Amino acid sequence: MNLSTWNIRGLNDPFKQSEIYKLIINMKISFIGIAETKLRKLNIAHGWCYIHNGDFSGVSRIILCWDANLLNMDCLNVHPQAITCSIDNKETHISFFVTMIYGSNDDDERKLLWENLCGM
Repeated sequence: MNLSTWNIRGLNDPFKQSEIYKLIINMKISFIGIAETKLRKLNIAHGWCYIHNGDFSGVSRIILCWDANLLNMDCLNVHPQAITCSIDNKETHISFFVTMIYGSNDDDERKLLWENLCGM
């Protein structure tokens, strides 16, 4: 099982989406967390499942994508600055937690992030 994260700007550009798709295929990635996306439409992992935090601001700052043929994923917490999930590999039955964070530069908002993380 290969996991990846990427902090990428301008993911609305079809070229950048195709680059992520190539990365997924070439590296045989089964899970990818993408930050700083400001994405309006996801078109990178055909047939995959995904979750995002776009409901807070209208654009997704964090997107988690996974191959549901290989992984079970249970979303535990979605926050404007973080998404936490549990992941179970269907083949090996190895389970673990993932938190993808894209923290705000604003001190008050950052405090809210830490309160949320400490409360889990």
